[in-house]
This record gives sequence, structure tokens and C-alpha cells, in this order.
Amino acid sequence: IGYRPTDQTELSVSLTYVKDRLHQAGSLPLSQVAISPRLNFTPGDFVDNETSVLRFTGRHTFALGFALNVNGFYRRLGQEQYTVGQSSVADNLAQTESKGGTLQVTHDASFGSSKNALVIGSELTRNDFNNSAVAAFTGFGSFPSARSSNEDIVAFYAQDTFTVIPSLAITVGARYDHDQLGFTDKLTSANNGSRRFNRTTTRAGLSYAVSPSLTTYFNYGEGFRVPTFDELFAQGGFGSNPNLNAVRSRTYEIGAKIGRGSSIEGSLAAFQTDVRDEIFFTCRVCDFTDGQNRNIDKTRRRGIEATVKARYGKLFDAVLNYTFTEAHFRSQVNFTAPTARLVQIGDSLPQVPKNRLSVTANVHPADGWTLSLIGLYVSTQFHLNDEDNAQPRLPGYFQLNARVNYERPVPGGRLSGFLMLNNLLNENYATSGIIASNVMTGGGATERFIVPVPGLAAFGGLSYKFESF
Repeated sequence: IGYRPTDQTELSVSLTYVKDRLHQAGSLPLSQVAISPRLNFTPGDFVDNETSVLRFTGRHTFALGFALNVNGFYRRLGQEQYTVGQSSVADNLAQTESKGGTLQVTHDASFGSSKNALVIGSELTRNDFNNSAVAAFTGFGSFPSARSSNEDIVAFYAQDTFTVIPSLAITVGARYDHDQLGFTDKLTSANNGSRRFNRTTTRAGLSYAVSPSLTTYFNYGEGFRVPTFDELFAQGGFGSNPNLNAVRSRTYEIGAKIGRGSSIEGSLAAFQTDVRDEIFFTCRVCDFTDGQNRNIDKTRRRGIEATVKARYGKLFDAVLNYTFTEAHFRSQVNFTAPTARLVQIGDSLPQVPKNRLSVTANVHPADGWTLSLIGLYVSTQFHLNDEDNAQPRLPGYFQLNARVNYERPVPGGRLSGFLMLNNLLNENYATSGIIASNVMTGGGATERFIVPVPGLAAFGGLSYKFESF
């Protein structure tokens, strides 16, 4: 619901409610895939969600280029996650409540041919988590858990973009975060704890228009992620590590964009992200007694991304995107589970394919109609738990999807409908994999597990948008 009391003021309130129950098969060992790739190896899994989100937004424009933006939110998530393993069953009940908001002031000004855009703001968020679970393992009995957590986040930020001349713009920004965590284990008080994290991150950018159709740019940005409760504080017999550091990153990007109002547009960018203190489950002596979450000194992602957009009048348009990514460990690390292994500098991070190529082609044969073909190629990648790159990679795959969309005006608004066909060629492939122990073999041998995709699947939907004024 929106309300505009004056030309300078806009207010709105929105409520979103979602309830769903999802069932999905898990991964399959390769020995089983060869027999029946459509088998649900551990049937019974489900996730039941109920989400409510209430949002308020407000904006008021003042004289001299000033504007005030305010938003607040309340979010509640209730979830039951029932997981069936090869020799275990777990039922997890969780409830999350979050509330907070942001206050932001903007100012736009012009000085002859120069322009300046300033943003100053603050954020305040409170998160409360409650969780109870029971896990039963064949031959070992059941293990209950009950815990509650809270998190208070306060942040301040500022960013300024100064257009020196129409073709040259400089952006600088900074953000300060204060994050305080509290954790209570209602069954094992030894796991209780609290942490505080403080960090100032910066960003900067430079954009230069070489010509009306060619723009070059350089961006630098820093990232900051606080460890989650599950990463900091363990349950049962696992070892907590409340001394984990926050994950930090530095990203550099240089690129160019070409085309403005033409039938062909393109962009090319090279990027590198250096990460410090990334969190992994590791060991020191790797005798299966000291595994816990620890910080890894250095990892790195770098690569190239290219995009080309083309259109032919109102009849046809297409988008091609290619990304090359290298993701490497930059420190030597001891890992554990399902086997002890030593990761060397230069080993690739699992589940990061080096090559991704997507092509989308849209045809508009008549007013309101859009026919689309979407192709995606993903190259080989290492399985999860294969950080030392000792196992064969997960094979690359190609996926082809199709979509038909129709939209038309109707009294009081617009009506649209779509039909989506996924895996149009009905190919057999897997999007992810993991190295794990196969308890069903009797000896619990370590084996490659994969997640096969469904065959040809169809989805459809209708929507109506009110447009009374």
C-alpha cells in the first residue's frame, strides 16, 4: 500500500507471507547412479517453511538537493527440516525473528559541468534465533540439542561520487560495522559464549568515458563477513571455536563497456578477490579427534567476465555471457572428514567451475508474446570434500531451457502468463557432488556422490498486476 501526501513525500507498507513444503531427493553414490539414476537413496527428507515479512519505506525530498530515506522491517521465519541419512534421522525446528531498519540522507549538487552525489546512512538490526533438534544414529542412540542466539548489528556508511567533468567520475566510500553475538546452549552450558566484531571497510572507483560509446572503469572494494553461530559454537561432541576471525576480502576490477543506444552492446571485465580467514572444517593432526572450524589464511578468486547484448528491432534480442574463474587456496591446510588430506598452495576450491557460458535468445513474434531459448554450459569442477584435488572431477554439462511468455492489458491492470520447460533435451548430468562415506556398502568406503538433475520438467504460472492509475 502506497500513499503520497505531497509531491515531496512517499510512504509505503508491504506485507509478504509465504508457506511452502519442499521435498527433494539427496545425492547418490556413483555405484548407485549406474543402476538407477532416478532413485531416492534416502527418502523422507522435507523442509517446511512459513515466512512473514512486514516492510515500511518512506522518502521525503527537501530543497537544495537533499532527500531523506527511511525503511524498517520485521521478519519471522519458522522452519522444520527433516533429514534422512544413510544411518541417521534428524528433525530440526528453528525460528528466526529479525527487526531493524535504515536511515539514509542523500544530496545531489551541480557546480557548472561538475556534479556531486553524497549518501550518508546508518543501519540497525536485531536477530533472535531459537533452535531445537533431535538426531538419531543407528547403533549410537539419539542426540538432542536446544539453543538460542541473538545478534545486534550497528553500521554507519558514507559514499560520494564526484563527476569532475562529464566524462570522468570518482567514487569513494566507507562503512563501519559493529556486530555482537550471544549464544546459549540450553543443554550444555560449556558451549555458551559471546563475540564482538568491529570492522571498517572502504571502496573506491574511477569511471572514464573515452567516447560516447566507450566507457572504462576501475573498482576496489573490501568485504567483511562475521562467522555464523554454527561456525563458532559446536553441538554435542564437536569442538567449538569461539575464537574464529571474521572473513575479509579485497576485490579489484577493471573493465570497459561499449555501445550506447546501438543494436550491439558489450562489456569486458577482469577481477580478482583475495580472501583472508575463510572458514573451513579442518584438523591439525588429522586423527579424527581434533576437527573443528578454523580460519584459512589465504584464498583467491580471479577471472574474466564478458557480456554481449544484441537486438534486431522489436523482433529479436539475445544476451551472451561468459565467465572464467580460477579459485585457489593460497595457504597449506590440513583437512579432515571423510579422510585426512593435505591441501597445497594452488589447489582449486571445490564446486567452482572455471568456465560458464550462457546464451539467451528471445523472439517477439507478436505484441505481448515472447519465445525464449536459454542455454547454459558449465565446465568440470571438483567435488566437495576434495580440497586436495585427488579425485576425478564432476563432468561438465550443458542445459537447454525454453520459455513462452504472454502479457496483455486487461481492465484495471495487466495479465501475464508463462510456461517454462527445463532440461529440454532430457539430459542426464549432475550439478554438484561430494566425497563421503557410503554406509550402505557395509565397510563405509569413501565414494563420490552426485546430485542428478531431474529430467524434462514443466512449470507454469499466471499473474495479475493492478494498474488503476
